[in-house]
Amino acid sequence: TGPVADAFNAAFQFPNTFRRLFAEGAFNAAFVPLFAKEIETHGTEGAKRFSEEVFGVLFTALLALTIAMELAMPLIVRYLVAPGFADTPGKFETTVRLATVMFPYLICMSLGAMMAGML
Repeated sequence: TGPVADAFNAAFQFPNTFRRLFAEGAFNAAFVPLFAKEIETHGTEGAKRFSEEVFGVLFTALLALTIAMELAMPLIVRYLVAPGFADTPGKFETTVRLATVMFPYLICMSLGAMMAGML
């Protein structure tokens, strides 16, 4: 416990919320049945085309979201993630740095979950 642990927990909580939404939540719940239906109606080639299109759209959306969040991370941490950290020297900066490093993992986790759903 301490300021670094607090910063890590706050920084990790933010991308983890998005991971639950994209990788394990609504996206995967919607994608898997549609992918299975695509296999039934258009075969593996149709399902392959469908998955490539979804992959491209998902990657583009996640990349845009990640870039926007990276640029806005100081404001997000200050007003949403950990508003009280700005009062403690070093804690706010550490949280922003950690959140900036951790957020891009959302792309890998979400695309990995999509591919796992195709199995």
